[in-house]
Amino acid sequence: MNASDVPHKANHVLHLILIAFLMMLLRVWFLTSIKHDEYQEKALRPQRRTIVVPASRGTIRDRFNIPLAINKVQYNAAVCYDRIREIPVVNWDKEGKKKIKVYERRAYIEKLSEMLGKALDMNPVVIEDLIYSQASIFPNTPFIIKEDIPEHLYYRLRMQEKDWVGLQMQKASKRYYPQDKVGSDLIGYMGAINERQYLEIAHEIQELRTFLEKRDEGLPVPLPKGFLSSREVEQRVAELSERAYTIHAQVGKSGIERKFDENLRGIYGKQQIELGAKGRFIRNLPDSKEALSGERILLTISSELQAYAEELLVQNERDRDRHFALAGKGHETIRAPWIKGGAIVATIPATGEVVALASYPRFDPNDFILTDKDRKEKISSIYKWLESPVHIGNVWDGISPLEREQLEYVEKHPLTWDLYLDMILSLKGEVRKGLRQIRSVKEGVHLQHLFLALLKVSGCDSTAELMNALYPETAGHTLSFLKGRETPDLSESLEQPLVKELRKKLDRVLSPIKFNDDKLLFLDLLRVAASGDLFSSSLMEPL
Repeated sequence: MNASDVPHKANHVLHLILIAFLMMLLRVWFLTSIKHDEYQEKALRPQRRTIVVPASRGTIRDRFNIPLAINKVQYNAAVCYDRIREIPVVNWDKEGKKKIKVYERRAYIEKLSEMLGKALDMNPVVIEDLIYSQASIFPNTPFIIKEDIPEHLYYRLRMQEKDWVGLQMQKASKRYYPQDKVGSDLIGYMGAINERQYLEIAHEIQELRTFLEKRDEGLPVPLPKGFLSSREVEQRVAELSERAYTIHAQVGKSGIERKFDENLRGIYGKQQIELGAKGRFIRNLPDSKEALSGERILLTISSELQAYAEELLVQNERDRDRHFALAGKGHETIRAPWIKGGAIVATIPATGEVVALASYPRFDPNDFILTDKDRKEKISSIYKWLESPVHIGNVWDGISPLEREQLEYVEKHPLTWDLYLDMILSLKGEVRKGLRQIRSVKEGVHLQHLFLALLKVSGCDSTAELMNALYPETAGHTLSFLKGRETPDLSESLEQPLVKELRKKLDRVLSPIKFNDDKLLFLDLLRVAASGDLFSSSLMEPL
């Protein structure tokens, strides 16, 4: 290589380096000038968080402004992990000449959990697990450790906030019905939104937004059903969005609470906060929006007259028990229902206003407001008010008694076998007489096995068809619900010697029962008392 070529090549390298620097400077100028606003917005976006501020639900009052449904102060104990993050994860302590690693944040959380466990009567391990689990999802938002604590405990822990970093006591509101059971069916109750309700609202919002998008694109699209203008559609979308329906929302489930849920719900507020680089709270931003309380619903009902009408219905239950036998034809042959129920409607003829709309039985809507206080008792009451399968099973198993409200107390009675038969059978019926002939469990199970054997030998698939064939209308029996339908001819099967032998043993109990449907009911009741499927032949021998 010639010495004269070195300056020439070095010049080329310097030019390339200069061009690279010019391109870098051009890129920096482009980002700081042209794209400055765009990237600044992107940089600030992760540092902003929107916290939904719940709105106070509107109250429900009677015609004299006496409250029927209001909001009551609820005290909660909460923890905000954002404050706890100020404590270093690891620290070093000196022990003599050695340095020992101390997990300071973990030790603090253990102490905080122990303190809250003693104060709130909770397991400290559960509190510690809750702090760590919630901190990984909502580190900047306070999360509730226990709801609905006593007022004196709230203020005692409030005084300790300065000593315990992260502890945050909260005042919230919960729905409260000061009249308890009065007007419960009319007022209704609150509960978590179910999947169907949530999807209906989400589908409505999506449908309306699709219409607005197509309209903005200039496409010919008809107005949604029930709307007269695009302005109404826009207002409806804004209204549903502002009411902040989420999968965890509390909504009215029945009565006035459900009918006017959108009016009572109010409009949720939004609080904008600024977070630091590590996600720590810095300050509240000025563009926050305050929550708007729901509307007040004023009814024409008089709460005093409503309570009096419901008392009359409760008292009338006992009076109807005494006069039930004279209330109608054939009533002397059946037992009075455990709860007969009733309703009273009182109106002002001149105006048509309804001043009382009473019904019995009734429930306590306060039981549907679930908090950590008395949660198990309230859930049990909800099962009872809704007559859920869980409650019915508990009544049948003898865990829960039958209950009905009286004026001064709640009458309770266990569901015995005799009471169950009194509720479903006439006092002098043929089925009851047939059951009285069964002297033992062995005899009842034996009859079930005989009928199943007869069903198998005859080759018939339907118990009703077999019963009609065994006890035809020509022999003075009344056919079952299959009367008028085409049924298979079982005459040849019934002539078999084994069938005749099995039938003789059944005729003793079934022949006196005139209606074939009652014969089937008799066999079903035997299965309820002692199911033949649960008793094998070897098990029956000792009996």
